[in-house]
Amino acid sequence: MSILSTKTAIDAGLLVFPPGGSSFPARQNRPLPFLIDSRGAGTNLALRKLIVDELTAKLSNVTDFDVIAAIAKAGTIWAAWLAWVANSPYATVHIGGPRSSGLQRAVEGDINCKRVLLIDNWIRSGASMVKAVDVVTQAGATPIGALTIVTDGVADLEIPLNAVWHIDELLATAGVTMAGAQQS
Repeated sequence: MSILSTKTAIDAGLLVFPPGGSSFPARQNRPLPFLIDSRGAGTNLALRKLIVDELTAKLSNVTDFDVIAAIAKAGTIWAAWLAWVANSPYATVHIGGPRSSGLQRAVEGDINCKRVLLIDNWIRSGASMVKAVDVVTQAGATPIGALTIVTDGVADLEIPLNAVWHIDELLATAGVTMAGAQQS
């Protein structure tokens, strides 16, 4: 990724630090020294355009997919916009299993016998992506790759991962190291 694009993303609000050196609450009671605010980009037109443009550019590295599928909930908006731009079919994958309401499906959209590209906003441990691969496979489809806005460098995915930014790249451009961010 270009330094200009990374700096533009930071300046537009993709990487957020808590006020006063505190931390943000997070899942599993692990405070976070920073956030990737891709969910806030819906109303941040400059950041939204940058993310969609960068995801679209990364999409050119991925071939042979039939459906773009979101990992609900954080990947939903990005996969929908990317599918729209790419004029591709779209589906939503519920990694927690079938929804308890509506049609009670684990996958919203027809992916049976299709090659699926999975989209999420931020891949840290890779656990959500591993679950998504299982759900897609159980639905009769073949997961062929993953595309994300930010990654932390996941090592154990069974599918190729393309990321717009790596967290270390964002932090370095912001003048912070991962260790420094975690000490804040």
